[in-house]
Amino acid sequence: MKRKLFTAFLAGVLIIGLTTASFAGGTIKIFYNGKEIRTDNAPFNINGRVFAPVRAVAEAMGATVTWDQSNNQVNITGNGQSFRISNLERALAPKTAPEAAASWAEGVQTRNGAWQYAVMTPDLKKEFYEEFASLNWVTGTSSPWVKSFEVKGLGSAGDDICRYSVTFVWTDSTGSVSESTQHITVKNIDGTWLVDSVRDPDAIS
Repeated sequence: MKRKLFTAFLAGVLIIGLTTASFAGGTIKIFYNGKEIRTDNAPFNINGRVFAPVRAVAEAMGATVTWDQSNNQVNITGNGQSFRISNLERALAPKTAPEAAASWAEGVQTRNGAWQYAVMTPDLKKEFYEEFASLNWVTGTSSPWVKSFEVKGLGSAGDDICRYSVTFVWTDSTGSVSESTQHITVKNIDGTWLVDSVRDPDAIS
């Protein structure tokens, strides 16, 4: 009985940064920060609205869910950490393609995996989440380090996709210098520009 009370909740209203993917005749999947949330009861779609078990979704975001039988209500209690981070990412999201490219480069230079992750598209977050989390969100190495970088435009593919090359200048305690280059693609998603792919030059046709 208790489980049934938690079955349906409108996921799109509750969760910032939650995405759902559905396939014709298949099961709806829920992802939070690129990681799938597995539920005892499968989410379902009614007239374009996706419903999902509130307990599984809320707990995946670090919240606690309790049932108050006397008042017939579900209580969700959280420390606000996930919501704070999500809101901060939304506020600082790049508004232009060059800004997105520069933000990525600065994230690499400062070894700030959280910054790099914040400017990724949802699909790219899925690709990098486990790697960045395993590094405790500190990317790269302490030596050599990025001394400087240069971002150059490589053209656009329509109004919503732009490509850039980012050349990093590396140095170390001996003063030696080397360079490496990444090609990144940034994409406009609802007015926010995010990094959609990161490749070495040979991977871009």
